Amino acid sequence: MSIVLQFDPRAKITYAYHNETTWDRETRRTKSKRTLIGKLDTQSGEIIPSSGKHRRNPVDEAVVREEIEKYNRRVAREKHPEQVTELQLEEKICHLQAQYEKLASQMEKINTLLTSLAQDITKMNS
Repeated sequence: MSIVLQFDPRAKITYAYHNETTWDRETRRTKSKRTLIGKLDTQSGEIIPSSGKHRRNPVDEAVVREEIEKYNRRVAREKHPEQVTELQLEEKICHLQAQYEKLASQMEKINTLLTSLAQDITKMNS
């Protein structure tokens, strides 16, 4: 299951199809069944879903909606990479803060061990 884009030069519209591939044992080849799910918006690059009233082939609407959303998210990531990097930076900041807290607690333990070791050494020398 995937989305296939096909440009119609007469209408100057790019149509989006849900493509389902199956294996035909008799001919030993794959067969593809395409169903129109919408058209591509030239401005945003996202798929505008069709109503689906006149579909000949029945298609699971939930699967189609999910594929359209995936495609539109991928297009949005490609168009606005700075948004993705901001989210990645926020995640990295949270991860680094957790690491910092862990290292700070380890440093406190090391400092207490060093002070007790220094006290023991001074007692032994005196």
